[in-house]
Amino acid sequence: LEFCGKFDDGWKLIDIAGAHNIGESMPLNHTNASAPPESVTFGNGHSRGRGTPAFRERITASPSLDIWAFGKLMYEVLIGENILPIDPNQSVGSDERYLYLLGNWNEESLKNIVADVEASGEGALIADLISHCLCPQPDDRPKSMQDVLSHAYWNSTSSNRRTNSAMRHGGGMNRRFQM
Repeated sequence: LEFCGKFDDGWKLIDIAGAHNIGESMPLNHTNASAPPESVTFGNGHSRGRGTPAFRERITASPSLDIWAFGKLMYEVLIGENILPIDPNQSVGSDERYLYLLGNWNEESLKNIVADVEASGEGALIADLISHCLCPQPDDRPKSMQDVLSHAYWNSTSSNRRTNSAMRHGGGMNRRFQM
């Protein structure tokens, strides 16, 4: 899933042409801003750490990729900012700072996500849902979209979802990330 756009009075998710069967090796689109942390490798050949970050050439298709993209989309729609700072003059595939931060996504990153979502006034339930979708390790994310849709957030009333809408703001997570 690569794009979300507003058409008439509604939002639509578009560009799923790159769909693959679970378990298939698939090429990674180097312009894909929805790629998860496991899509980044470093010059030293490791998944995390130091060296020159770059997207992997291929990645194994799994629901965890879509779960990550969904959590990222939820955060960005809710907060109004990219989950990580992106240089507008570069594609994400050539933005070393973006790739470095994505490849080193960790529990501290999740704490920042939760803090931003809770500060927006949207409440702990949606912060919990988004943070589960954005877990650094793919095996720690929900196993399917059915699991995502079974989260308590979707069963809560709208008045319980939002704790204090007056606190809503434009994010701020990007200021916390340093290389």
